[in-house]
Formats: sequence, C-alpha cells, structure tokens
Amino acid sequence: MLLPINWLKEYVNVDKDINEFAEMMTVSGSMVETVTYLGEGIEGVVTAKIKDIKPHEDAEKLVICTMFDGSEEYQVVTGAKNVKVGDIVPYAKVGAKLPNGMTLKKAKLRGVESYGMLCSGAELGMSSSIVPKHLEDGIYIFSEDVPLGEDAKKVLGLDEYVIDFELTNNRQDCNSILGMAYEAGATLGKKFVMPDFKIEDKANDINDKLSVEVKNTDLCKRYCARMLKVKKVEQSPLWMQQRLMACGIRPISNIVDVSNYVMLELGQPLHMFDYDKLEGHKIIVDTAKNGEKMVTLDNIERDLDDKMLLINDAKKGVCVAGVMGALNSVVDDDTKNIVIESANFNKNSIRRTSRVFGLRSEASAHYEKGINPLITRYAIDRAASLLVEIGACELVEGLIDENFYEKEPVKMDIDSKDVNRILGSDISVDEQARLLDLLNFEPKVNGDIISITAPILRDDINIKEDVVEEIARMYGYNNIPSTLMETSNYISEKNVHYSDKNKIKEALIAIGGLETLTYTFTSKEKLDELGFEDKDIRSKYVKVINPLGEDTGYMRTSMMISMLESLSFNYSRKNKERVLFEIGNIFFDAKYDELGLPLQEEKLVIGKYNTDYFEIKGIVEYIFNKFRIKNVKFTKAEEKMLHPTRSAYISVNDKVIGYVGNVHPLLLKKYNLKEDVVVAEIDVKTITENYDKEIEFKQLAKFPSLQRDIAVVVDEDIYAGEILDEIKKAGGEYLVSSEVFDVFTGKQVGEGKKSVAVSLEFRAEDKTLTDEEIDVRFDNIVKALSETLNAKLR
Repeated sequence: MLLPINWLKEYVNVDKDINEFAEMMTVSGSMVETVTYLGEGIEGVVTAKIKDIKPHEDAEKLVICTMFDGSEEYQVVTGAKNVKVGDIVPYAKVGAKLPNGMTLKKAKLRGVESYGMLCSGAELGMSSSIVPKHLEDGIYIFSEDVPLGEDAKKVLGLDEYVIDFELTNNRQDCNSILGMAYEAGATLGKKFVMPDFKIEDKANDINDKLSVEVKNTDLCKRYCARMLKVKKVEQSPLWMQQRLMACGIRPISNIVDVSNYVMLELGQPLHMFDYDKLEGHKIIVDTAKNGEKMVTLDNIERDLDDKMLLINDAKKGVCVAGVMGALNSVVDDDTKNIVIESANFNKNSIRRTSRVFGLRSEASAHYEKGINPLITRYAIDRAASLLVEIGACELVEGLIDENFYEKEPVKMDIDSKDVNRILGSDISVDEQARLLDLLNFEPKVNGDIISITAPILRDDINIKEDVVEEIARMYGYNNIPSTLMETSNYISEKNVHYSDKNKIKEALIAIGGLETLTYTFTSKEKLDELGFEDKDIRSKYVKVINPLGEDTGYMRTSMMISMLESLSFNYSRKNKERVLFEIGNIFFDAKYDELGLPLQEEKLVIGKYNTDYFEIKGIVEYIFNKFRIKNVKFTKAEEKMLHPTRSAYISVNDKVIGYVGNVHPLLLKKYNLKEDVVVAEIDVKTITENYDKEIEFKQLAKFPSLQRDIAVVVDEDIYAGEILDEIKKAGGEYLVSSEVFDVFTGKQVGEGKKSVAVSLEFRAEDKTLTDEEIDVRFDNIVKALSETLNAKLR
C-alpha cells in the first residue's frame, strides 16, 4: 500500500517528521516497508515555456529552442520530437542536478551553445510505466498552464514522501488513503476528516434510462449504478495526475482517472461503461456460461466458465466482474453517456477468476482481500461528484442501489482487568477507553467494564481478543513490560505413537526416501477426480468455512492428491525420480469424534514416478518387516484411481488398511505425469499398534536347507498372494519361506494366462531333510494349487 503524505494530509494533520511518523505507524501496527522521497537528487529544475523553435543548420535531428522561465530566456539544443511552441516543460538550467547524479553544464552541440536541457519523466526519476502514455518516450509536457519559473519538482508532485506499508490480510479497511488516514489519526491522537462532497438527487431520472438485475446474490452482495452525461474526455487535472503517479498508476483520461482515484482513496474499485453500447440499457449480474468467450480491454479473447461472475447487458457480457471490462463497452473519445458501477463482489470468486486468467489488476487485488459493502454507495457518489467538479460530466440524477447485505455493528463488553491479564500490563480503564475512542469504538465505561461498538468498516473485529489487540497496539507494544516465560522441570510422558511415527520416517529415509510436507486443503474437483463411490466414507468431504481460495476449500480425504501434486511438481522440473513419502491427516464429514470435530485418520503415503508396482510393494513389505507386523496380505483392489490389474489392497489380520498400485493413466494426465507412477497409502495407527517390539533371538540353524522352485500357469486375474497363501497351507512344517521371483505373460503360456515362479525353502530344526521328504511336501503344494486355483505345473 503506497501512501503519499501530501494526500494523507488532506484528511489528517500529520505534523511529525516523516521518519518519526513512520516509526509511530510501525509501533501502532501499520508496518512500514520503505519511505521514499520522489524528488531525491533533483535540484534547479524549473517550469519554462518554449517561446521559439528553430532548426539546427548542421544537424537534421536537432532543434534550437528558446526557453522562458518567467524572467529570462535561454537557448537549448535538443533532439526532442514531441515539443512545440507554447509548451511548458521541466527545464534543467546550467548547474541543475538530476537523480542520476548528473550536474548540467553549458555545452556546444554542432557549434551551437546549449544552456541546460529539457527533461523527460524518466530523467526526473519517474517510471515509464506511470508517465502518461503520450509522454512515455519524450519530454514531459505539463497538461495545463502552470506558473513559470516554479520548482518543477513541486509542480510535478515530486516534492513528496511516499510510504509503502505492508498490510496484513485482515486489515483490508487500511487498503486505501482513507483507511490509512483513520490509522494515522488514531496513532497521532487526531481525528481524521472525511472527503467533503455532496450529491443531491432531487429527481430519479436514472430509472427511466437504466435497469439493474442481480441474479447471483451470493457473489454480488451490493450493486450501485449512476449515470452521467459526458461533457469532454481529456486529461485529468494535474493534481489528480500527480497523486495517481505517486501511487504507481498511469494517468489515462479524466473519466478513467477518477475511477482509479476513488479506488485509491476509498479502497472501492469502480468500472465505467459506455451507456450507449449497453444493449437494452440493462445490466444483469450473473455467472457466465461454460464455453462463453469475451474479448477484454487488453484485446485478448478469454474463455469463461460458470464459476466466473459476469456483468451482462441484454444480449452479451460487458465485463468480467472485478477483473477487467470487455472491449465492447469501453469508454472512448466518442462516448456521450457513462454508467458508473460500484459493486461488492465475492473475494473468492474474484481470486479464482484472476488466477484462471493469469491477470491481476489493481481492482482485482482490492476485491481479493475483501471489501465492506457499506463503502459501495459512498464510493459511487464520490466518483460522480469528482467528475462533475473537474468538468468532465454532468450528473443524471438518481441512483440504483441493489443491496443484499445485512450486518449489525459488533457490540461487546470488555473487562479492563482481562485486558491487563492478557497483556501483562497495568493500563487503567480510562486509558483503555481513551485508546479505543481514538479508533472510533465509542467506548462507555461502567466500573471495570468497557462497552464498545466496533466501527462498521472494521470487519476484523469479532471477538474480545480483537479489541485487546487494538488496545495493545495503540498503547504501544514497546510500552508493555517484558516478562520471562513461566517454566517448570516437569518431563512429560513419552509419546509412544509419535516415537513410532519417527521410526517409520527413519526407515524410509534409510532406503533413500525423501519426506514431503503438504497442505491438508484441496479442491472439490481434485477429490472428485479420485472417483470415490457415494457409500465410501472418502466421498464425504469436509468443507472449509473460510477457505484461502477455490483450490483450498475442502479437506483432503485421501493422501493420493498430496502425493500426486508433489510428484507432478518434481516431474515438471525434471528432477530425478526418488521415493517420496509423507505422514499426514485426512478428514471425513461422515463421522465425528467426541469433541464434535470431523473424524481424522493419519496415513502414510509413498510414491514414485518412473517405477513399477513391485518396487513400491517391496518398500511396503520392508516397512511391515521392519516393524515385525504379521498376517499381511495383498488382495485385488477395486479403486477407480488405480490401474485395474496393477493394484492391491493391503490387509493386516484380514482388515484392509490401505492400498498399493499404479495410478490410473487418466488421472496421471490431469497431473501432467507421463511416466508410470505407483502410490501406496497405509493407515499409520495400524502400523504403530501392531508394532512387535519384543525381539526373539534364535540360534542359527544347525541343519542345511533345501531349495526348490515351482512355476505354475494360472488365470491372469489370480494374484500372487493367493498362490503364496495356498503354498503356505500345503507346505507343512518344513516350509520356512516362499517368495515370488518371476511373473511371465505371453504366447508361451496362452491368452488370459500368466506364469508365476516361486522359490521355496525347506528346513528342519532337528535333522537334515531328504529329497524324498521334500518331494512329499512339493507334491502336496502342486495338488493344492491345482485344486484351488486350477494351476498347471509349467
């Protein structure tokens, strides 16, 4: 937020040194980033008129100007192309200094003496992005007659300090000159003065000429419109241009400049329509249709969707609400009548539209932070009065005000003793009331109790602690005594679950895994993409009451989204594939805990791109082995987000606790992942609760083991886990391990079939086994596989 001090002084008497004032504002809670003097380094530059221009005899590109500063004439040789006789320009005399450190000296150009130079905006330290467009590449020419011989720094508005404030998101009311005047007045102990203007509507002619209909009142809480007849479109007054440029905005024309001026002054963006370009002379506020297109003011055709708020006339869209107007209704030099729009749009809707367009205007930046609807009417009246005052327009009496906003002022009682207890201070009740009065809280003292009514524009005041904060910052944080924190030597009991979670992380880091940390917020669209059935608890999303934006409006019900976002982020930056993992919470709206909060579950998610199913499954098995968890099974999974034949549910003691599998190709496309991605998601509580911490040591086997391999052909939809289960049942007491080492499909085994090869290890604790004893067990295994799974020995 850029604040020109001379503009601020119109509303509050700032009688402090600029650095002292900046320090006071910072202490009172308005953080000052920088203090800039716009005229730094400029000396000896005055206003002067060009009385005569002659060509240079020895240089086609140079001319000789006779400059008059009100008392003397000077000869200057220049190559400027945009000047003419009668123009008043900034003239740097011999001895003058410029911001780049240059000191002007008498010079001779192609044999002709030159005494100083004519200055462009850039040479006076003005950014090319804020100088009026027609002066961007040439000498700065004053738009109106100004006294000659005056300090050009003052006439240009460069004799000005500008403070850049860092505003917190909850103080949108400060995002204007008037808002900062409110803060400055309270900080200095002085009342601020509202802009003095009047609009008297003795008739209501506007209703005969214009109608407004707001169809989506959720996204538009208030819509005001006024009409004016245009007298002339020209440059705005110099004083207005100076203030706009000091705030970093380029002056354009009197009508557009008034719109920007009021936005800076009051924090309410406005939009101007050419009345005669509005079909049916109607304004309809509603969301756009999917597939609808609009050419905006920057001459770009933009695709709209049904989540974007649109301002329409009777036949077409004329403005993307709060972001940018359409080219079809722009105010130009031929405009005869204008309609001023002052509206209150939903901040989340504007933020989403701005992000989709990749376009962030001054107006959208204000809307995104939230604007109080009570300023809407005041802003449109202020704009209309300014247009009349500067002679740009003539008012059409009457106002359209569609208001759907209702809010009672926040009132509460504050115990002064509670204030001191919270702050650790000793501020008297009368002093607390005085500080609140500076902020217009209308305090009334009754004993130790202060009854307050929050200012109507202070949307950030809702609870007692908000008022305590106001007292603290106005009293001065530096005046509150410092105290040491209370401590004790109490050692809390060991959090076993937390310790076990860390062991999971350590185990994954040991195999080269990288831990990620992501937000629990996501969007409904991303959750829907996972394809959960209605009966699945994961389809019951928790909606956030005050989301940061459209993409963070819901709590995740699966860690899959977080992992895919992390993998996509790394893949797009061409990072080498690595195993990523995260332990985090998911939330459901179907069940609640004893405190009434949404049910939470803690999940471990593991993922990697450019890998295969067996690598991630092996990591999952490694975790279970590390924690000595038994009775783990992998069975066929039925998840729409996973590949139908390369995924499995993970069960412990016949209870499904997660899944592992290749992500479905259709889902990968949505995250721009062009490699195979495998993800596993496991319930953390099951791992920590089944963690076998008792370690049994056995002597090394005294007798050798015998190995046999078996390869069987089965139907393609039979899982390797089912084969291993049957082998364990039929293998008897001598079978100590069985592991799949090969899976093969192809013409050799037949269509719809696959070959699964398993390594078997047999051993007895009290003797050396013979081949005959192993043959019996092996035959039992072959028979069991044939009878239960119709397996054929290969």
